[in-house]
Amino acid sequence: MLKTINISDIERIYVNIIKAVYDKSTAHIIRNGEMLKPFYLKSGTRQGCSLSPLLLNLMLEVLARANS
Repeated sequence: MLKTINISDIERIYVNIIKAVYDKSTAHIIRNGEMLKPFYLKSGTRQGCSLSPLLLNLMLEVLARANS
């Protein structure tokens, strides 16, 4: 996702904000009521993140431009 954002027409300040939000993002899994150790998210968007719909639209825009 970040590679795609880097090649898009987005201003650098917004790219840096997106990178800051998603840099070193972690997730936790709860199994049988026990929280397992956190792990780093390496791809995709975070579930419930308000940026997710905007990032999806951005990815679709880049894809549409590449195919035209």
